[in-house]
Amino acid sequence: MATLIMKGQHAKLYHTSATTTQEIGECQDISVKVNNNAAAAYQCGSRVPVAVMEGLQDIRGTAKKILINATDFADRTETSAHQTALDMVMVVDDGTTTVTCTLSSCIFNTYNLQTTPGELVVEDVEFIGTAMAVA
Repeated sequence: MATLIMKGQHAKLYHTSATTTQEIGECQDISVKVNNNAAAAYQCGSRVPVAVMEGLQDIRGTAKKILINATDFADRTETSAHQTALDMVMVVDDGTTTVTCTLSSCIFNTYNLQTTPGELVVEDVEFIGTAMAVA
């Protein structure tokens, strides 16, 4: 079996709802971390665990995007009203193989707008999701 090597330049990020799927344009960086909070269970008098048990699952990520349209992410970060959870889909397609990662029920946690002289204006968004599926 050949090793699959994918590059970030082939990735796109979408947000989806029950009625629409929209590309989050000009994304520069996407990062997702899944922590299963696994813990080893030990028997008295043994250094070797007898089992490893999963704990509470924690799914968090960040997306960095060039600021083109402030409503893309800013609408989802309002603190005055409850956010509507959305699914985020990351697709990596190198022309021959496609990998799709779906993050369910995401809520945007923090929003950061960066303006550095001589650089692109970018927005960083941290999000929390409830489940992740890779296909």
